[in-house]
Formats: sequence, structure tokens, C-alpha cells
Amino acid sequence: MRNGIRHFIKTQGFTHSLTLNSNRDLSIPNIRGMFGNFCRRVDQDRFKKRHVERLPSCFRFRAIAFVEHAASHPHLHLAIDLSPTWLASIVDDRIDRQFQAHWIEVTDGAGSIQLDPIACIQGWSRYITKNYRRDDEYFLSSDFHSDKSLIQSSELRRVLDAIAA
Repeated sequence: MRNGIRHFIKTQGFTHSLTLNSNRDLSIPNIRGMFGNFCRRVDQDRFKKRHVERLPSCFRFRAIAFVEHAASHPHLHLAIDLSPTWLASIVDDRIDRQFQAHWIEVTDGAGSIQLDPIACIQGWSRYITKNYRRDDEYFLSSDFHSDKSLIQSSELRRVLDAIAA
């Protein structure tokens, strides 16, 4: 199972590693909810829209997160896609500050982040999955997308026009 998830990570085009520290004890459901809230805020910031629920999943923030130290001070290790195709710009200090601001807000001021380009996707995938045992031990950013984010190809033009507006 671990090899399968590592293969998935290596083939998804993830460009950056991100560690989200809550800096306090939290339950897994709580940190999962915080991750979902963070992903929504990233999408809102990227698309400059408050309501991003109807945006197609393929256009939204893509990440896979693994919980480390679930029993005490859990934090998340992520592989994320900050490719120019998604970000529509280069990655610089602004994205780091934006992510930090979103996570600080989600954690009520207690959190911290570490964002870095992935130098070796194979190494990062091994590191973030080192404690992986079961399917419920990771989160996908798309886990938090509504069914409304799934679109028919006949609706694509309308959706693209709405995003561009």
C-alpha cells in the first residue's frame, strides 16, 4: 500500500513540500478540518473569490497531506502543486507569507509552516509516508470539494468564463 501511495505522489506533478504545524495537541478530526479550511482559504486567495465551492476540482489547490505524531502535537507533511499552470505566477516570498497567514488564521495564531521546493520527489514521498499504514491516514485537498465542483464537459466554457471574470 505504501509503495502505491508513493507512486501516486511521484506521478502527480507536485512541486513543493509544505509542513503545517499546529503547535498544540489536536485530534485527527480537528487537524483534518483545519487542513480543509486551509485549502479553502488558499483557493479563495488564488481565485479572489469568497465562494470557491463550484470551481472545478482540477483548477483548485492540489495537495496530499500525511499526519505525523498523531498522539502528541500532530502536524502535517504535504506534497503540493505550485506549478505556474496552477499558480499563474512564480513562487516567491509572497506565497510563503500568504500560506503562513492562512495557517495562522486557521490555527488561531498558534501555527507555523515550512514551504520548500521539492528537490527529490522520491525522497520527499518516502519521508512523508514513513508512518503511513492505513488509507485513513492521509488527506487529499479534493476531499473537501463539493460534488458541485464536478462539471460536465458541456459546462466547461461557462465555468472558465466565470473563473476569468
